[in-house]
Amino acid sequence: MEGTTLGREDAVKRYRGSEITLREIAKAGEKAFLMYRESIRPKIEKIGDLKDAAMIYSMYEGYKREESFKKVQSFLDEKKITLETAHTSGHASFDDLKRLAAALKPNVLTPIHTFNPERYAELWPKVRSLNDGETFEP
Repeated sequence: MEGTTLGREDAVKRYRGSEITLREIAKAGEKAFLMYRESIRPKIEKIGDLKDAAMIYSMYEGYKREESFKKVQSFLDEKKITLETAHTSGHASFDDLKRLAAALKPNVLTPIHTFNPERYAELWPKVRSLNDGETFEP
């Protein structure tokens, strides 16, 4: 889709041969998959009938509460598009972290990038939390 390269001309050129038109997307129906970005919303709206479409949301659930998501939700409501959540980021579940700690058997476990560092005591007997900017010294 022209005008959406955002400095990624090399990738656009590489996949140019696989590009399909909005008409082809509409015709493909349930066989089509399209990455949604608010910037291409006007082009998506030109596809036409989206009555059986679904958006698969694979980001942190908290982002849905942010102001920027209101435009997306409005679009989904207007077009009667179902929102399905399938979080697939690199963030591990608490149970996965517990299995990882048991497998690695670290001398000390230091939680990073978490909203709940106090819960890590449930994962491993020796946990050392650090404040932002604090250096870990064994």
